[in-house]
Amino acid sequence: MSAACSPSSACCRPCLGAAVALLGVAAIAAAAFVGWSDPLSASSSASQSPAAAVEQGVTAPAAPSIDSADYDSAASAPPSRVPWRTDLSAALAESARSGEPVLVDFAAAWCPPCQLMDEKTWPDPAVREALAEGVIPVKQNVAGAAARAASETYDVAYLPTLLLLDAEGEEIARTGFVDAAGLLEFLNEHRAAATDAGR
Repeated sequence: MSAACSPSSACCRPCLGAAVALLGVAAIAAAAFVGWSDPLSASSSASQSPAAAVEQGVTAPAAPSIDSADYDSAASAPPSRVPWRTDLSAALAESARSGEPVLVDFAAAWCPPCQLMDEKTWPDPAVREALAEGVIPVKQNVAGAAARAASETYDVAYLPTLLLLDAEGEEIARTGFVDAAGLLEFLNEHRAAATDAGR
């Protein structure tokens, strides 16, 4: 290094930037040479590529709130037997006449947690009894245009989303995926407020 270009002088600052960029490129090249590693992979091999992981059937761990074993049994489970309405406007009119709140389930056929609720939560006898005791259930499949519009009106950001509405269509409470016990707790906590708001 010459006396005119010391580490603290202005002429070395561009050199420092170039050196950092070169180190970054070298690190990427080394990772590509050694092999890419997915930290979420179930495989213990540090050098397994994503393509090799897919070929071997390695996937990321399932979300802890949903037991992936339930997906296999869900296809053979009985239907929910919930008297679903599909017309939200008609359900709100029914709510205005009866004073019962509306429980809207925004879901989709391609949504695994939605399917799990269809097969495990809704068929539960205690859930069916709670729905029969003063809640108007509405299923909104977001594949349809009307349900998509309703999901935008209520700012539905994820599926499933459950909304408890009063007779005016005002949101009282909201939740996502719940098992039978969680749904019963949700209804018990918010049903009285929804009924009072609708009067």
